[in-house]
Amino acid sequence: MQPADIGRLVSVGDPQVSPDGRTVAFVVTRVDLDGNRYRSAVWLAAADGSAAPFPLTSGEHTDAQPAWSPDGRRLAFTTRRSAEDATTLHVIPVTGPGEKITVTGRPEQIGRPVWSPDGTRIAFGSRERTGRYAAGDDERARPPRRIDRLFSRVDGEGWTVDRPRGVFVVPADGSVPPRLVAGGPYDHGDPAWSPDGTTLVVTANREKDGDLDPVDDLYLVGVEPGASRGG
Repeated sequence: MQPADIGRLVSVGDPQVSPDGRTVAFVVTRVDLDGNRYRSAVWLAAADGSAAPFPLTSGEHTDAQPAWSPDGRRLAFTTRRSAEDATTLHVIPVTGPGEKITVTGRPEQIGRPVWSPDGTRIAFGSRERTGRYAAGDDERARPPRRIDRLFSRVDGEGWTVDRPRGVFVVPADGSVPPRLVAGGPYDHGDPAWSPDGTTLVVTANREKDGDLDPVDDLYLVGVEPGASRGG
């Protein structure tokens, strides 16, 4: 094997079966030697192997995290141009006519999208930047960072003490911006919808000394406007 052979490596992962069990969405990742980065695309395959797999997205950037709508007609996925760029959330029709919709974009990475039971909304996790980031992109121009926790940064994500992970809900058609339903100062994640679509279950460690006792609890969060953010 030669160093250049790295560019021939292709990996397959994150299979997601459609609600009717007939189609599998998955991610194909390849190495771009010239661009010195990974690129990935969302592909579709017949679950019974009756047809050849084919790419649903171009894979020009990093397309990932496919999630089927409850009726199996649409697929949500995320795209990131590079490790430094914003993440965008898209919805693309799989059966029937239609075009890809950009639902929303975030300066921070978007966690796996989760459809509401009626297919009208999508929940996702993403870090929320605090006020000190309003000073711009130059870290040296921002106010000092106040650290009052034992664990203030995470490998691969950088500083987290001023970027708590929140849970957002957005209409699947992108008609309005996402709304924060569970936010800082604690990290929230892993949203799961209740059957009636009015509540999310999220994980979080809200204890005062949570860094010394890293155990998450489950919280119910109302998602309707005016509902309490957690409890």
